Amino acid sequence: MHAHSEIRHSTHEPGELFTLVVDIERYPEFLPWCRAARVIERHDGYFIGELIIAFSGFTERYTSKVTPKPFISSPLQGGSERGVWSASLLRDPHLTSPLQGEVSIEVELVKGPFTTLSNHWKFEPAPQGGTNIHFGVEFEFKSKLLDNLMGGFFGRAVDKMGDAFVKRANQLYS
Repeated sequence: MHAHSEIRHSTHEPGELFTLVVDIERYPEFLPWCRAARVIERHDGYFIGELIIAFSGFTERYTSKVTPKPFISSPLQGGSERGVWSASLLRDPHLTSPLQGEVSIEVELVKGPFTTLSNHWKFEPAPQGGTNIHFGVEFEFKSKLLDNLMGGFFGRAVDKMGDAFVKRANQLYS
């Protein structure tokens, strides 16, 4: 199994970075190798997302359960209160302090070319300002050939993807 964890500092606020990372449908705009992304289902407290990744002649599709915390509650039509999640809610100027408590994202494999895939993001306000981003990922491909190929490239790929998120945050929030 391949694993990586790191802590990066960003000058941007936890809510901004949370919004960037959880808005998977925008990944093809900036994330290397991501050819398509969509939310398949929305549920109370989580959503199911699908990514299509193309790299070096391989194209793979995988589905994950994405659990963003905090869980945003918003009134729906008819006045009832029910938990819903949407990246657009985080940009709603009428929400007051939507990001209280732990700000994190957990991702678990539903189906795809992996035997194991999980990653997590945690966004902490940094004492010097901005945010400390804790990121971790673990994966193993079902195919030993693909696992060996990707294993050798894994470190560089994680760095390149991390850099893409940093660049995107700077484009959106600077």
